Amino acid sequence: MDYYRCENPECGYIAEEEPDTCPRCGGTFFVPVEEEMLSGGDWVQLGNQAVDSGRDPDALACYQRAAAMGSLSGLTNLGWCLETGVGVAANPTHAVVLYAQAAARDYLPALTNLGYCYANGVGVPVDPAKALECFLKGARQGFPRAQFLLGDAYRQGSGTEQNLQEAVKWYRSAAWLGYPAAQTELGRCLEFGTGVAQNVTRAVFWYRSAAQLGSPAGQCCLGYCCETGQGVEQNWHEAVKWYRAAAEQDYPRAQCNLAWCYEYGKGVTQDFAQAVKWYRAAAEQDYPRGQLCLGLCYQRGKGVPVDLRQAAAWYRAAAEQGDEDAQCCLGYCYESGEGVEQNWEEAVKWYRAAAEQGLASAQCNLAWCYEYGRGVEQDSTAAAAWYRRAAEQGEARGMFCLGVLYRQGSGVEKDPAAAAMWYQKAVDAGSFHAMCNLGVCYEYGEGVERDPVRAAELYRAAAERGDRIAACNLGCLYEAGQGVEQSWEEAVRWYRRAAEQGYPRAQFSLGWCLEHGKGVARDREEAAKWYRAAAKQDYQEAREALAAMERRQHHPGSLLWDIWNELRGHG
Repeated sequence: MDYYRCENPECGYIAEEEPDTCPRCGGTFFVPVEEEMLSGGDWVQLGNQAVDSGRDPDALACYQRAAAMGSLSGLTNLGWCLETGVGVAANPTHAVVLYAQAAARDYLPALTNLGYCYANGVGVPVDPAKALECFLKGARQGFPRAQFLLGDAYRQGSGTEQNLQEAVKWYRSAAWLGYPAAQTELGRCLEFGTGVAQNVTRAVFWYRSAAQLGSPAGQCCLGYCCETGQGVEQNWHEAVKWYRAAAEQDYPRAQCNLAWCYEYGKGVTQDFAQAVKWYRAAAEQDYPRGQLCLGLCYQRGKGVPVDLRQAAAWYRAAAEQGDEDAQCCLGYCYESGEGVEQNWEEAVKWYRAAAEQGLASAQCNLAWCYEYGRGVEQDSTAAAAWYRRAAEQGEARGMFCLGVLYRQGSGVEKDPAAAAMWYQKAVDAGSFHAMCNLGVCYEYGEGVERDPVRAAELYRAAAERGDRIAACNLGCLYEAGQGVEQSWEEAVRWYRRAAEQGYPRAQFSLGWCLEHGKGVARDREEAAKWYRAAAKQDYQEAREALAAMERRQHHPGSLLWDIWNELRGHG
């Protein structure tokens, strides 16, 4: 069989079939070469071409021929085939033997591969010291991959004491030699100030260098800088460009970032189907964030039909890898029975897993389970402890719930001042429910100096955000003229808003106003409707009002009832 070699003596490219142009130097002239004339280096070339085209058995055969001819590169590449299972059943132990043979002759790629095996326990027991020895030897002779791996060893403190400055030194050396992985890691060190002064602009330089060499990690990092405007002008279109370049190389982080851009229409037309496509690509690589986001798409019906079983399955896949957000989502599935059989014990299990990793929302959910004894024995002290952990992270719900426990004296010593403090913190964090509770504190002087005006302000702010209790409380202030100018009309307006949201106290109060024509035209039929709505929720005063209305129908002019109503009306 004849092969074809580029006529350019400085090139030496060889191929099985005569190409139109040389992919290495662009030459157009080739000379035929008989198989017997091929060198070990030629066989390595042919093996590499076979790998690139997915012909694994051919690659193995080529490397075997090269190794038989004494080629250290062939011997090393044959070891790689045995290590990774290319064209043959994986045999890492035999791979190590071949690496050691080539390393003994100071072949630096083999030496570096041998170090990698010792570092990761591939074919040999983990031995960080031996790995470091290999990396040091290769790095000092200027081999970039060895320098990169040596940098990793110093960063991780593997085989030596952690030394971030040394890590940066070796990353930098490999980066200047054009090693993309080192360029990316050097960029990360510069971006976050790890072992070197923070310099985001310089980080972008190295990310771009790696990206232009085709590194998916570098492309993804550069995309993120373009997204956030770190070290470079913010540009969503550039971010998408680099995310896509990395995503198409099956880099899962970039696939997720590209999916997010499609989901929210950032730098690209919003397209839920494309978002699902890229989340799924990452998920199927067992990437937890992709699994989580794909689960959310199934739960919300974004880009796919709603499928709660699929959602739970993807949450589980990510949760079992330790993703705290997925653990919390899976916990909620078990709490609500969405996509799985309802099971409070399982809900607690997954909430706890996420809570122990510090996820504030899961800490609140776990606290709630302890507070009400769902899936776990009721324990107010434990509830308070978990709410506190969430609150100390700035979680508004945790602050609010901890305030409630202090007001009640549940799980903690009753302390109105502490309750008011945590309500205020929750308000500052955006909780409108806490606004209402803090309003109560100011209305009655619980833990703070009594201030009806401040109470009214808080009730109004919460009510305008949809809090029905606050709306009712504000109605009460207008009825009584506390903190606001007395107005039956305003009282009715706020009672109605809360009543329409199903709040029984407001339904009763609106009914009373309608019955007696306070702030609204008298309408006993409409009043009875609202009394009945409140009574269905076991609101005792509404039941009594309905009974009184019925009595007056049979016994008009009930003096005591009229006196009571007159007193309330002038209250």
